[in-house]
Amino acid sequence: MVYVAMGVPAIALTSADVFAQMDSLHGDADNADVVDVKMCDVVADVVSRFIEEVD
Repeated sequence: MVYVAMGVPAIALTSADVFAQMDSLHGDADNADVVDVKMCDVVADVVSRFIEEVD
């Protein structure tokens, strides 16, 4: 979302209940070690397929 807000073309992705979690979205424990790489692959695949179908 930060990229979109700065005018950079992007697709903003978030969870369905993001506003219910606003006070705890990021914390001190957030770092690259806790990234779910398999989930990132799934999301990238879904976004790629979406773009291909819209294009």
